[in-house]
Amino acid sequence: MFLLASRCVACGRVLPLPSRGPVCQACWTDVPWLAEPLCRRCSAPLVDGARCRCPDLPAGLDAIACAATYAGTARGILHAFKYGGHQTLGDGLAAALQQHPHLDLDDVDLVVPVPLHPWRRWRRGFNQAERLASGLGPPVLH
Repeated sequence: MFLLASRCVACGRVLPLPSRGPVCQACWTDVPWLAEPLCRRCSAPLVDGARCRCPDLPAGLDAIACAATYAGTARGILHAFKYGGHQTLGDGLAAALQQHPHLDLDDVDLVVPVPLHPWRRWRRGFNQAERLASGLGPPVLH
C-alpha cells in the first residue's frame, strides 16, 4: 500500500499525521497578523499614537475590520481557501479571527457575506465568504 503525504497548502512542507487541517503550524504562526494600535474604524495601523485620517465610511457601515496583511503566508492560505477548494480552512480562519484582539465579534449584530457570482460559486463549489462567516459566531444573512 502506498500513501501520499499531505502537504501544507501555504509552504508545501509535509504535514505531520494526524494534522489539524491543510496548513502547518509554522505557517499559521507566520501569518502577518496586524498588531495594536489600530484604527477602530478602518483597521489601519496607528504610528506613535497618531490619529487615523480614514475616509468617511458609507452610510450604515460603522467600521471595517482587518486582522492580517494580505501577503506572504496569509495570501497563500486565503488563496488555497478561495481557489483551491479547501473548505475546511474556513474553520481555522474563523477561529483565528475570533481570537484576534482587534476584532470584537461580541458587538456584531449580523454578518453579511459578500455575494458570489453564480458561475464562480459553481466553479469553486462553495461561497468562501459564507463559509467563513458561518464560523464566526454572530448570525449570518444568507
